[in-house]
Amino acid sequence: MDITYNGNTSFFIKGKKASIALNPTQDMPKADVALLSKEGADVKAGWVVDWPGEYEISEVLIHAISVPHGESKTTIFQFEIDEVKFLYLPDLDHVLGDEEIQQVGDADVVLLPVGGNGGLDAKTAAKVYEEIEPKMVIPMQHSEGGYGPVADFLKEVGKTGLEAKGVLEVDKSKLPMDSTEFHLLKVA
Repeated sequence: MDITYNGNTSFFIKGKKASIALNPTQDMPKADVALLSKEGADVKAGWVVDWPGEYEISEVLIHAISVPHGESKTTIFQFEIDEVKFLYLPDLDHVLGDEEIQQVGDADVVLLPVGGNGGLDAKTAAKVYEEIEPKMVIPMQHSEGGYGPVADFLKEVGKTGLEAKGVLEVDKSKLPMDSTEFHLLKVA
């Protein structure tokens, strides 16, 4: 599958049988499924998930979980496409509690906010990564080009010198077994 980053918390994932738009922007292509951390946005998608619950749409298994965000709530998602388990944490602003960790389960790939400004700062993002122990981390809500908040996060986890990619290809059979890969994506 291919993953494209559209800035802030927006991604487009094109799998073998389905496409998923995560907090999509207006210029993204139409997806089979859109996952929204806040309800009510007008998006181009066959199905929209913006409410907590468990769903199966276009052969994509989705678990949407409501979590605190300041004085309100946001929705985070655990979903599986092409046998790869993702954890998408848009707008997360705290270390996950034990109950939240149980709800999200394990993940192969974590889409992790690292930019501060109401979300996770570098140190807190590193703690969330350590809690989950995924096979792959893709930072979001950051300054493009490896500077600013993303550089602080990468330094915090001991990964420096990463070059940003335009599109990331992910294949379950090529994920590491005993380590974590970090990938920085350019805004499309």
